[in-house]
Amino acid sequence: IPCFNQAETLPAAVRSALLQTYPHVEVLIVNDGSTDNTAFVADSLASANIGGNIRVIHAVHRGTAEARDVGVAEAKGNWLVMLDSDDELMPKFIETALSKTREIPNLSIVYGRQQQTGLGNRVWDPGAYLPEKIVRGTFPPSIDLLARDFWNDFGGFKPENPCGASHYHLWLSAVEHGCEVAYIPEVVAKYRIQKSGQT
Repeated sequence: IPCFNQAETLPAAVRSALLQTYPHVEVLIVNDGSTDNTAFVADSLASANIGGNIRVIHAVHRGTAEARDVGVAEAKGNWLVMLDSDDELMPKFIETALSKTREIPNLSIVYGRQQQTGLGNRVWDPGAYLPEKIVRGTFPPSIDLLARDFWNDFGGFKPENPCGASHYHLWLSAVEHGCEVAYIPEVVAKYRIQKSGQT
């Protein structure tokens, strides 16, 4: 969970990760040089977590892309979810996504529908995966389950790209390498739309 000046929404994002029906979840909060009280909130969430599965990394502000790279480098699991600090996961997302990995060998990405909140209030359904849609410029979901092996081959986000563009390049890499991608036909996350057009 990369976080820059999102102290107000961070607790809900963290709570949504901890309340997953899949029990083996590690939460890494990367405080990207926040200037509000995000650092205090993040440390408080980690201290209050009895299970000890929340870790906080305090970093110099370099942007969301590099904050995500920092979090992945510290993560221990074989599967990754990039969750922005103002978004939330639905409780069964990881469990349902991992069930897809058992059905489809060599799966790289699992995604589903997203409930838009904030300025938007609708369900966004990207539909079943079609590589040509990505190539034509259709914006992919920003909340998905990624195989670490795929991430390692991708090489991480490029800091010179805006956050959204970095995620789009990740999906283009999946198309280029013929990766297996699975779609969940249900809402898997809440995605907040802000005035800036970003989450």
